Amino acid sequence: MALPEASFLDEHQLGYAKLDTEQIKNYLTSDPNQYTNLLASSPNVEFEDIISRIEKWAKRHANTIMVVYGENDPASASQFALRQTEHGDNHRFIVPNGNGYDTVFSLTGQDNDKAQAILDRWLNLLK
Repeated sequence: MALPEASFLDEHQLGYAKLDTEQIKNYLTSDPNQYTNLLASSPNVEFEDIISRIEKWAKRHANTIMVVYGENDPASASQFALRQTEHGDNHRFIVPNGNGYDTVFSLTGQDNDKAQAILDRWLNLLK
């Protein structure tokens, strides 16, 4: 399945990727685009509270996190504030003209080299 054009994403994406289920909707028992299907069944669980708790953890305890944002991704408006300490190894990259489908493999030039070196070090691939 091909990814949508960036212009489509700019006009339609409101914060998370949505699956096109039109051709299989008769076979689905639930909507895979409804994020609450992925959460605990308790009605008291709120998505914003979970994200807030993850962000607090990342700010206080994260030591080896790499995040990649697309420059044009709506999620880039509320980027995690990563903890930077003397011993921390957290990194944030922005893919120029990128969108919500960008990953570490979308990085180019010096950002790609830096990210690759970080991943090699984390995975003990350097000799």
